Amino acid sequence: MVWILSKLQHDIDKLNTTINARKRAKDELEQRYGDIKKIHYQREIELDEANRRAKNILARIGANKDQLKTDKVIKEKERDVINARISEIDKALNELPKKALTEAYLIATTLTKTFSSKEFPDKPFDVLIIDESSMAPLPYVFWAASKALTFITIVGNFKQLPPICVSDDGVSKKWLGRSIFEIIGINSVKDAFNDKRISLLDTQYRMAPKIADILNTLFYEDKLKNSPSTEKLILEDDLSGQNHLIFVNTSSLNPWCSQLSAGGRFNIYNALVSAALAFKLLPHLDIDEKIGIISPYRAQARLIDKIAKDWSIQDRIRVDTVHRFQGGEEKIIILDCVEGPGAKCWSMLDDQRPDSEAQLLLNVALTRAKCKMILVGHKDYLFSSLNKNSILTRIIDLICSNGVEISSKMLVDSYLATDFDK
Repeated sequence: MVWILSKLQHDIDKLNTTINARKRAKDELEQRYGDIKKIHYQREIELDEANRRAKNILARIGANKDQLKTDKVIKEKERDVINARISEIDKALNELPKKALTEAYLIATTLTKTFSSKEFPDKPFDVLIIDESSMAPLPYVFWAASKALTFITIVGNFKQLPPICVSDDGVSKKWLGRSIFEIIGINSVKDAFNDKRISLLDTQYRMAPKIADILNTLFYEDKLKNSPSTEKLILEDDLSGQNHLIFVNTSSLNPWCSQLSAGGRFNIYNALVSAALAFKLLPHLDIDEKIGIISPYRAQARLIDKIAKDWSIQDRIRVDTVHRFQGGEEKIIILDCVEGPGAKCWSMLDDQRPDSEAQLLLNVALTRAKCKMILVGHKDYLFSSLNKNSILTRIIDLICSNGVEISSKMLVDSYLATDFDK
C-alpha cells in the first residue's frame, strides 16, 4: 500500500510540474500576444496616416490610383527602351578600342596583351617589332610572330638574361627557359658580327665611359662605342669624388654569409653596408632620383629593403634582384655580391660552374648604372674561393685599377645595434 501511495504521489508531482510549465508557456504566449496587438495597433495607426498623406498628395497633383498605375506601366516601358539603348551604347563603346586598334598604323603593347586582351585586333600586322626580346618567353614570341605578314624585327641584347623558368623539366626548359637569340644561333659577339641578319647597335648612350669600358673588355669584345654625350655623366660625392667605379671591400670585418634551407642567401653586414651607401649618397641626387641596389639573391634584397624602411629611405631607393632589374637604370647602382664565409662554396656569380648564368647576371647588373657602379664584396673570400679567371674577380680587378677601393669600415664599422638605427 505504501508503495502504491508513493507512486501516486510521484505521478501527481510530475503532473503538477507539467501543468506549471504549461501555465508559464501560456503566460509567455499571452504576453507576446499582447505585445503583437500593440504593434499591430501602432502599424494600423501608421497605415491610416500614410493613406491620409497619400490622399492629400494625390489631391494636390490631381491624380488617382488608376492613373498612377497607368503612368507606372508607361514609365517602365520607357525605362526598358532606355536600358536597351544603354546596352547598345555600351556595346559600341566596347567595340571602339578594337576598331581604333584595327585602324591604327602603330600599336605599342606587351606580348601578353597580344593574346590576352579582348580589344587586340584579329587583323595581322605588316611589320612586327619585339623589344627587350632576350627575356621574352618563346611561346609569346612565336604567337606574336604569327601575327606578322612581311617583316619581324627582334630588338634585344643576347648578352642579357633569358626568360625565367622555375621548372627543371626538360620540355619546360626547352620552351620556356631559352631566348629567341639561342633559337636563331646568336650566342656571342662573333656570331652577331658575322650574321647578315643582325644589325649591331654599337653605340651606347646610358653609361659613363669608365663603366662601359669594363663591359666592352669583358663582354663585347671592344665592339661597343661610347656616345660623346656619355662624357657628361659625372656625379661627385664626398665618399668617392668623381670616380665612376667603386669597390667597397668588406674583408676587414670578415662578414659571414648565411644560407636558407630553400637555397637563398643573405649577409647582414653586406646589407647594412649597401643601405649605408645609399643613405650617404642620396643627398647628392635630386629629390626625384633613386639609387638602385641589386642582389643576386631575393633574400638579401628583402633584407636590404627592410633596413631601408627602418631608415625611412625606401622611397628613394629601388632594391631588387638582377632578373627584376633588367630593363631599368639609375644614376647610382650598388651591386651586393653577398658571398662570404659560412655558406657552401657556391655562387650565382661564379661563371666557372656548368650552365652558369653569372656572365649574363653581371652584365645586366653593371649595365644598369649611369654615373656610378659600386660593388660591395668580401674581396679576400671571393679571390680565394673563385677561379682567378672568373668574370667576377676580373671585374673587381678592373674596378680597383680604374676606380677606387674603399674599406667598408668607413660606412659600418661593427655589428652593433646602433648600426640598424640611422
